[in-house]
Amino acid sequence: MTKEFENEHVKGSAEALPGCLVHFDVQVNRKATVAARDKAVRTVTKSVTLPGFRKGKAPKNLVEQKYGSQIEQEFRSVCLRTTLFEVNKLTETVPFPHEQWNLKIETYEPQDEGMRLVYKLETFPLTPTIELEKLEIAAVPVEEVKEEHVNETLKGLQLNKAEWTEVTDRPATKEDRVMVDIDIKEGESFQQVTRSAPVNLFDENIRDWLRTALIGMSQGESKTLIPKELLSKNTDLSKEDEWIHKEHKIDVVKVEHPTYPEVDEKLAKDVGADDLEDLKQKIHKQHENDRQSQAQNQLRQNMQILLLEKYAFELPQSMNDKAHAIAKDWAAKMPADQRPEEVEIVNDLLNDTRLSMLLQQLAKEHQLELTSDEIKAGTLRLWTQGNYQNPRLSFEENLKHLQEEAPKILLREKVLDFLVAKAKKS
Repeated sequence: MTKEFENEHVKGSAEALPGCLVHFDVQVNRKATVAARDKAVRTVTKSVTLPGFRKGKAPKNLVEQKYGSQIEQEFRSVCLRTTLFEVNKLTETVPFPHEQWNLKIETYEPQDEGMRLVYKLETFPLTPTIELEKLEIAAVPVEEVKEEHVNETLKGLQLNKAEWTEVTDRPATKEDRVMVDIDIKEGESFQQVTRSAPVNLFDENIRDWLRTALIGMSQGESKTLIPKELLSKNTDLSKEDEWIHKEHKIDVVKVEHPTYPEVDEKLAKDVGADDLEDLKQKIHKQHENDRQSQAQNQLRQNMQILLLEKYAFELPQSMNDKAHAIAKDWAAKMPADQRPEEVEIVNDLLNDTRLSMLLQQLAKEHQLELTSDEIKAGTLRLWTQGNYQNPRLSFEENLKHLQEEAPKILLREKVLDFLVAKAKKS
């Protein structure tokens, strides 16, 4: 698409190219070039000193005779800068990035008592307008909280308040907790993995092979095994970690058996509730809040998918190049067997950029801002969830990073919630 433009100083055409590039062909008229040359002469005059004259006070003709080449250089610079900014304003072009334009000049020469300037400029992408009344996403039901969910939480409270007795006169059973050291053989030697790690054999979430290995072992006992050999024949090995094929050395440091407190008024008061009924109500309410939060997160995800599908737009080529460079760097740091395709990383990075631009535009259009209270509460929630804590960073570094990133994350959530509220649910 090509459009023409003109004002009292310049006229020309702007052709949109792939990769958010725009090709400009501009004719600068005599009036503008004369003004640029006069400014160049004044600039050079102010900076030079000629014999018999104070600095900046030498006659124009003498300055032009002695510093002609310097004036010409300054003229071309002034004319170029003035033309670029004037054309950008006239065509409502926003260069990308702001700090250092990606500009390629093809022609810059005198023509018809003026100057002709031909160049390509990378520009900010044009984000599409989102029509709120046309948004439609899949509805997400909120899961009902049942008595069994409350009871499961009560069991967790019992576990937290349990008293543990060391077991030395029998092997471990599925009702016990076992402290274990685990080493994995790498090459010719075993490498330490964990030390005195607690494993609750009654926990449904632990690995089946580990539970099978530990039940029947006694305190102080040691064994070597290959986890794969303890798995059932129906196990889908593709979903297991690659180290299940390696030899493991397991040492039982301690076996403990729990004595659970009763689910009664005392337990309720110990965890901060008024009474048992109050505790159950609070647990029920927390489950409701968790399920509503899960449903809202899914609605946000549905909205993001819709935006990327329905409102896709082209990004600057330099962004694409940067995404490829980041993807290569990330992939190089990952184990070969866990390395995703570079194109997957690139697509994720570019889609995240598109979403950010769309949501920033919406926040501006609909005046969506965060209050200081929202930032404080949201930052605390994100920190508590632990999703933004990097184990390789110190507490202070993690906290500083989250404080910097939280406003962006929270505003993104707020805009998505705004869109979800406006959208039809099918």
